[in-house]
Amino acid sequence: MERMGSRLFGMKNEFEDNPEVIKANENAPEMGFSIAFRDPKKYGMSFSKRRKMLNPKIIIKMVREVNKTKKSLKKNPPEPKQEASKEFINELEECAELIGVKIGYAKLPKEAIFKGQSVLFENVIVLSMEMDREKIDMAPHVETGKIIVDTYHELGVRGNKIAEFLVKNGFAAQACHPLGGPIGYSPLAMLAGMGWHGRHGLIITPDFGPRHRLAAVLTNITNLPITEENEHKWIENYCKTCGRCIEKCPGKAILETAITQDDGRKTHIEMDKCFPVFGEDYGCSVCIKECMFHRVGYDKLKAIVEKK
Repeated sequence: MERMGSRLFGMKNEFEDNPEVIKANENAPEMGFSIAFRDPKKYGMSFSKRRKMLNPKIIIKMVREVNKTKKSLKKNPPEPKQEASKEFINELEECAELIGVKIGYAKLPKEAIFKGQSVLFENVIVLSMEMDREKIDMAPHVETGKIIVDTYHELGVRGNKIAEFLVKNGFAAQACHPLGGPIGYSPLAMLAGMGWHGRHGLIITPDFGPRHRLAAVLTNITNLPITEENEHKWIENYCKTCGRCIEKCPGKAILETAITQDDGRKTHIEMDKCFPVFGEDYGCSVCIKECMFHRVGYDKLKAIVEKK
């Protein structure tokens, strides 16, 4: 399974010599999972004890989808269209709904590109896909681990379908797999107005709370309907009064007060405490299970806050 990690993370960027690529900053953050797979014994990511969770067939399919995101770049039209009509945006959103994903739009900030990675476009379609509630409620459990891996895979498939839809209609696209992609999805989901991060580091959305996974498709479409507003910022204040995820975290990895990482990012998560539990306990997910936005729901909590 360690070999799987090397296949998903740290692969040479096949278009890094393209003069039009957008490269990461020198002090760019490194993807957490890539660090964990480099030192699997330290972070509990060897997966040697989780073969029930990591079905080899799913892993093989996932690696194929990751490879497909790169191979499909060759199918981009040589002179793609750059502006999309409102009718096409509607078709895109209907396509996303049909395959079971929520989407939002954002402009890619360069600091969201992971260390050593490059991308072709700065226009982003952010994807969110729900994880099965019943399986999350079992956490930590082998069935929870399976649904996490299955969601990563299925969202990767859907990301490639969105990219194919764009290319079929004359646009250029770069699908970014939810596991091992070149960019950070959480800040993009916030920029897209899809939700807000809790202290557990997960994006909380009205549709799924924290019970979802994120991915993205980058495109050359210059007139995506990007929003400048985020109506979910109230979540931050609610989280300050809650603290349930801090109390329930098995690894005591969620902090009351944010810390600053070496790359300048602020977070409430100590990865050295989170990753070992994630690796040994079937993807853990206790913070999702215990989050009040999962247990009670976004709309009910918002109503309570507004009433107060």
